[in-house]
Amino acid sequence: MAFVHGMLLQWIRNLFTGRTFCTKINQFLSDVACLLSSVIHGSTVGLLMFLIYDDFVELGLIVQYGITVKLFADDVKPYLKVVNQIDIRVAST
Repeated sequence: MAFVHGMLLQWIRNLFTGRTFCTKINQFLSDVACLLSSVIHGSTVGLLMFLIYDDFVELGLIVQYGITVKLFADDVKPYLKVVNQIDIRVAST
């Protein structure tokens, strides 16, 4: 996100890091778990961030690395075929 910097970048980082969730069934709550990634459902900011991310995917920034991307509604599934150790090194850089 080279075009986002300063206070706006810090605000976006704070919005998407350190998030947790739990599930409620009737009066029972599950243990709290940390989220590694997520779009904030039901929020305008979450939708905007997902649309920006989705545009980057559709522009082919991921495809240039040989990753197949499937998009459906608010879901993105990346696939990468790993055949040998070189593929693993390339994928992890």
